[in-house]
Amino acid sequence: MVDEMIVGFQDEIIQIASQLVEGPDNLQIISIVGMAGIGKTTIAKKLYNDSKVRSHFDKLSWCVGCLIYKRRKLLIDILSSVSNLKRDKILGMEDEELAECLYKILKGTRYLVVMDNIWDRRKLEDLKRYFPDDGTGSRILITSRYQEVEVEWHGSKENIVKLHPLSVDECWDLLEQKVFKKERCPPELKDIGERISLGCMGLPLFVDVISGHHRRLRIQHLEPVHPDYLQVFPIFQSLKKLRFLDLFEDSHYWYSMRIDPLFNLRYLAIPWLPSSIGRLLNLESLHVERGDNIPPFLLMMPKLRHLHIRCAVRFHENCDSAQINNLETLSFVHIFYSKDEEMLRCSPNLRRLKCQISKPCTDLSFLTQLQSLKLCYLGGSKVIRFPMNIKKLTLTMDSPWEIMSLIGTLPNLEILKLESVSFEGENWITKENEFQKLKFLKLDSLQLVQWNASRDHFPRLERLVLRYCYNLEKIPSELGYITTLRMIEAHYCGINVRNSAMQIEEEQLKNRNEELKVIIFGKSGKQNVNLC
Repeated sequence: MVDEMIVGFQDEIIQIASQLVEGPDNLQIISIVGMAGIGKTTIAKKLYNDSKVRSHFDKLSWCVGCLIYKRRKLLIDILSSVSNLKRDKILGMEDEELAECLYKILKGTRYLVVMDNIWDRRKLEDLKRYFPDDGTGSRILITSRYQEVEVEWHGSKENIVKLHPLSVDECWDLLEQKVFKKERCPPELKDIGERISLGCMGLPLFVDVISGHHRRLRIQHLEPVHPDYLQVFPIFQSLKKLRFLDLFEDSHYWYSMRIDPLFNLRYLAIPWLPSSIGRLLNLESLHVERGDNIPPFLLMMPKLRHLHIRCAVRFHENCDSAQINNLETLSFVHIFYSKDEEMLRCSPNLRRLKCQISKPCTDLSFLTQLQSLKLCYLGGSKVIRFPMNIKKLTLTMDSPWEIMSLIGTLPNLEILKLESVSFEGENWITKENEFQKLKFLKLDSLQLVQWNASRDHFPRLERLVLRYCYNLEKIPSELGYITTLRMIEAHYCGINVRNSAMQIEEEQLKNRNEELKVIIFGKSGKQNVNLC
């Protein structure tokens, strides 16, 4: 299928090519996952540009993701490539106009959409209703650094192809091809070449960098570089321009690395925190697998904007509560003492925060720039003041239902996720003038029995998701008359929720509302789907 195979990934390329042009007629999701520099984008580009692949599909689109998921950007990029509309007109559309236009253009066609460099594949579930599944053999190809969990679209599990680092022999084969082209490596250089291959850590990206440097040296001298010059040339000295390094999946490589020469790094993902990271003055995003605390030197790094630590950590006791930092994203931090809360005040530019709280009373209202908050309370009921500007709130805690009225008054809240929240009481009564801008509501593992709500309480709701709400007697029928509502999903919620969801669907169909889609998942999988 592809004229030029990539060293070490021939089998994977053949496998993906076969999945693209063969297999089931229903829409299939294929993900290429692996660490940065492994060759995901290169493989995807070769497949996307292959003549047989391109001739197989009616419409093709290539779009690129980013660290922060932006649905609108992806919609604009895809629509720009599959339609004849001028980009100025597309940019002037509202989000729902973009979605509707994309759906209509793709409807009935066989399309291939490549989404390159997607950080969180679960976020793509937000897009799945925009891609019709007409049994035409359409495909969506994703490249991502993280496997995490398998996602499901239209009842089909994604096909995941994981790329592993090249072996030392494969690295050497690739290096020899790139440096010497059709020639063979001179015998006197083979030993040093194989040692250089060992230092490439199985990443084609590193092989590219080294081979490029070697080619430049050959041009400067027009003869082979002497081996003695290459034994004094540390491999990472050639990576001074490297801006992105991800070693989460293959953390054993980290222990043999020195990061001192990598002073141009903008993004770094590593298993633990050495103090030498403080020398990377251009670093903007840092992802860490584990850590004991947030050390003072991290908060003093001038360009660091995004700090993610997978396990909950506290601020180190030596952190200066008077030292302002430039963080915009912080996760996952444990607020235990008043000193920890004071440290948050040193981050006035925070826009996204994930935290775990053990303090009885917590005031986060001072975070005036905060837009996304994921909050886990440990212990019993707590008193909290939320930032008024947040747009997204994810909550796990024990609390009386009265806190929902407080949350409902947040003027800019668009996304609310209640996950394993233990409320005192089994009834939720929403009120007027609450949740006026809410677009997405998720109720997950709640002990809720009765829910009293009307269309006026959620006037802009677009999507409702319920998971494991076993005791809920029904979904309020009034919600079906919300004019913006497009989807209701019920996952393992019991027969009462299922019946009420289907009743809402039937009522809306009688009223000629064909925009609302209801999806029911039970133990046997998806049980009911009404596709637009």
